[in-house]
Amino acid sequence: MRYLVALLLASLLSFTPSLGPKEPQVVVHNRILATLDGEPISVMDVMKKMDFFLSEHYPQYLDSSTARFQFYSSQWRQTLQQMIDQKLMMADAESRKVVTTDGEVREEIQTRWGPNVMAALDRLGLTLAEAEAMVQQELTVQKMQWLRVTSKVMPRITTEVLRSAYKTHLSTNPPKEVWTYQFVTLRGLSLNEATLLASEIGKCDGEFATAVSAFKETLSEEKRGNITLSSELQVEDKDLSSSHRDILKVLTLGASSSPITQHSRDGSEVTRIFQLKSHTQQKAAPFEKLAAELRMNLLNQKADVEMDVYLARLYQRFNYSPKELDIPSHFEPFSLE
Repeated sequence: MRYLVALLLASLLSFTPSLGPKEPQVVVHNRILATLDGEPISVMDVMKKMDFFLSEHYPQYLDSSTARFQFYSSQWRQTLQQMIDQKLMMADAESRKVVTTDGEVREEIQTRWGPNVMAALDRLGLTLAEAEAMVQQELTVQKMQWLRVTSKVMPRITTEVLRSAYKTHLSTNPPKEVWTYQFVTLRGLSLNEATLLASEIGKCDGEFATAVSAFKETLSEEKRGNITLSSELQVEDKDLSSSHRDILKVLTLGASSSPITQHSRDGSEVTRIFQLKSHTQQKAAPFEKLAAELRMNLLNQKADVEMDVYLARLYQRFNYSPKELDIPSHFEPFSLE
């Protein structure tokens, strides 16, 4: 869901461990950040929640003070809001008698940490009771998200909606058509000389450059400078000039065109001979192949909207406003020393 997406570690993914002497340590400037229904949420509580997330998704960063500091500094406000939202969802779950059993909690803890649960929790600075409470809350919140968000959104993703999304995908990701070709430009040479070159190229087994080089050897040194060979061009059809397309589309693979008179960029008249190296057409993926991905994208988009609606109702029901958080904008709960 969106909460995990919001906590993606963009800063950590670009983190390079220091090779210097001793790494500085994270210092926590603890204070109460919010109070909900008489229950305080402190900086330490938020840090434990972030460590809990790291242990599940990016455990390799737990032993790096610098990496954790980067994560804490960028995500603590989002984590605090997530914790408040989840407490409200827990209150909603209690009123609707949505529960998570002790057995479900134990099974989830074993799945996450295996048989060495206590060693893993010691590393996080958590007691077993704290871990059980966090897991119990997560599982209950997942149930509420399914009940109040996902179950409402899924019926809206009909086949008709998917077909419409597929059409939109095709309009923004059209089939790709690529032309690979090369051409030689002749300046100041007669049409007969150009025709002779075209004939030499036609006799060659597909190696355009070899034929051009061999033909240049038959000319005087002065005329050799009037023949230039382009690099091998690979151009998408949408970027291909209409004049080049008209020439290439009548050629078979490996074939060369007859001499063609064109105007160069400086306005002078030149003769060109084209050779088509390859022509590929990448067809759009069929609907059946993209349907699952499109469904998931639509589900996530609509779930985000429905979650906003759900949270807004919770805020109103429990008389809560994010504006009530009395945290100075300059407050930094973590530092490196």
